[in-house]
Amino acid sequence: MVIEKEEFDNVDEATEVILTYEDDIVIPKIADTEGIKIISQSEHQIVLEYTCDEKCVKDYLATYGLPRTPKRISFEFEVEIDEDDDIFGVTDEEL
Repeated sequence: MVIEKEEFDNVDEATEVILTYEDDIVIPKIADTEGIKIISQSEHQIVLEYTCDEKCVKDYLATYGLPRTPKRISFEFEVEIDEDDDIFGVTDEEL
C-alpha cells in the first residue's frame, strides 16, 4: 500500500525527537537556534523540536561536540482517526 503525502496535510510542521547518547557523553547546555527548540535536556538525553531538516539538527549539535549519530532516536506522535473513515479496510467496530 502506498500512502500519499497529501493524506498527512494536518500534521504539525515541527517534529519532536528524543536523542539519547552513550553514557560516556555528557551533553553541554545547548541553546535554541532558528529551527531548533530545546524542550529539555539531561546528562545524556536531549528532547528537541525542529522545523529544519535533519542535517541542520546534526550540524548544530555537532558544534557542541556531540556525535552526529546518537545511541537512540525516539519520536513521539499522535494519530487522529476520523470515525467515519475505515482505516486500511478496518472499521471502528473491528478495532
